[in-house]
Amino acid sequence: MKVAELSVKNPVFANLLLIVMLVGGIVSYRAMTREVFPEIPMDMILIKTIYTGAPPEEVEKQITIPIENSIENVENIESIASQSYENISLIEVKVQQGTKNLQKMVNDIKTEIDQMENIPEGAEETQVLEMTSEMPVIGVSVSGPIPEAARRKVAEELKDRLMRIEGVSGLQVSGLRDIEIWVEIDPLRMRALNLSVDAVVDAIGSSNVNLPAGNIKGLRQEFPLRTSEKLKTAGDVMDVIITRDPAGRKIRVSDVALVTETFEKKLSFGRIDGEESITIMVMKSRTGNTIRIAEEVHEAVADLSKELPRVVNLKTYQDSSRYFRQRLETLYVSGGIGLLLVLTVLFIFLNWRLAFWTALGIPASFLGAFIAMDFFGITINMMSLFSMILVLGMVVDDAIIVSENCYRYMLKGVPPARAAVLGTSEV
Repeated sequence: MKVAELSVKNPVFANLLLIVMLVGGIVSYRAMTREVFPEIPMDMILIKTIYTGAPPEEVEKQITIPIENSIENVENIESIASQSYENISLIEVKVQQGTKNLQKMVNDIKTEIDQMENIPEGAEETQVLEMTSEMPVIGVSVSGPIPEAARRKVAEELKDRLMRIEGVSGLQVSGLRDIEIWVEIDPLRMRALNLSVDAVVDAIGSSNVNLPAGNIKGLRQEFPLRTSEKLKTAGDVMDVIITRDPAGRKIRVSDVALVTETFEKKLSFGRIDGEESITIMVMKSRTGNTIRIAEEVHEAVADLSKELPRVVNLKTYQDSSRYFRQRLETLYVSGGIGLLLVLTVLFIFLNWRLAFWTALGIPASFLGAFIAMDFFGITINMMSLFSMILVLGMVVDDAIIVSENCYRYMLKGVPPARAAVLGTSEV
């Protein structure tokens, strides 16, 4: 049985289907992820292990090669490539094309690595990550004629607020330098006190630890204890006791060295409008909504700007959501014009009932498409919107032609139900 004939003979089913498409399409459209471009699967898994203090040869021998041997029997692996650097091992696993469940492969690789023996004690826990193509949403810059320390403080506060936005997967920061504490030892003072540089290094290192100190057992629960002796400021370092002299007096770091708080060497630079700044690029997660993230970033910047002096400049740049909004607006405008033209033409040349139901088919077609897109995991992005804009003209043309052909049969005296079946089937 043909679709047109089935619909005419079962009007209740056809009307219910139309309602489901309209209501379901609106619900799906509101819930679907909005992004500039769809995420491109890279079919890659990254295995990262940090082994502090080890040269590349030791990293390769103790970390990289054993991990490669342990995962070589995992299914769906196409190839394995590795790089061993000082302090770090990176292994890239190429997955066979068409593998659907990458998360299962990640778990399988983790299981194999966890079963390994003879891992060096100084090595940190291995990270196994699925590599994805993250898309930047919007950038924010912090600039102004203020000291770098103040600019850094503003940037840290801004980072905290941006990371609380739903859908943000991470931030790419440039021009933000970490604080360092420099200890410049006076060799004459060291010689006078009969001390070595190693003694100062050992004293500072032993005071900058965070070690377990046992547990406190309660009636229902155990509470772990840790010794926290982290040195956070230059004053903390200056107060570190190196040793005691023969008279029992404490010799501190401040007695033999000049301690200053400064910034690390510049590894990245940020500029906005030719002015030195700290730049933050906001990245979205797979399910993040580009438009909503951009709106919340603008709100966060506006709220923080109200709390800061006027000399501090917070600016947004490279807002990718505006391109998405333009494409979405094009679809709305084109759809509205098409709907109006169909109503006008059919109302003038045919009749108002035919014009109404034909025009209703246009939004119903697109809302039905949103249901299918949501079911198959297709997002609303620049490419899917472009395809809809391209098809919009075809939908409008087909609606007019089918309606006109059905009306032609009605003018010949064919009953409306039969005319609908004949007119649609013929086209």
